[in-house]
Parts: sequence; C-alpha cells; structure tokens
Amino acid sequence: MSTTIITKVIMDSGKHYEFDEHPEDFLKRFYDEETGEIKQGFIHGEDFSINVKHISSIENVEKKINEGIGFLK
Repeated sequence: MSTTIITKVIMDSGKHYEFDEHPEDFLKRFYDEETGEIKQGFIHGEDFSINVKHISSIENVEKKINEGIGFLK
C-alpha cells in the first residue's frame, strides 16, 4: 500500500468535505497569490458545492491507496 495526500475542508458550520487533490492545488482554485485575497465563488464536489467564504480550515490528510488486488494463500 502507498499513501497520497488529500485535502480535508472544514466549514464554519462544522461540516467537512474531502477533495482528492493536494492542498496546494486545492488552494490555487480560490486564492489569488498576486492580490493575496480569496476569490468569491463556489467550489463544486461530486454532489455538493461550498462557498469559499465559509471555509474555516484546510487540513492535509494521508490516505492509503491499494496498488492492486492481493490474494491470501
């Protein structure tokens, strides 16, 4: 098994969502490095959308990945 880093987003309401992308890539979707400000809008997941103004925190989460199917002998 190997691991990858995904992004866990915690909202100001306490709800949390996971995105299968590295936190640095996730931040690029709504943070403008030139101005240092958060862009307005929504980020869309598979079955939800979140308003970026309501994100409370972002965490790195290590997720284990199966690299194949193994058989027990």
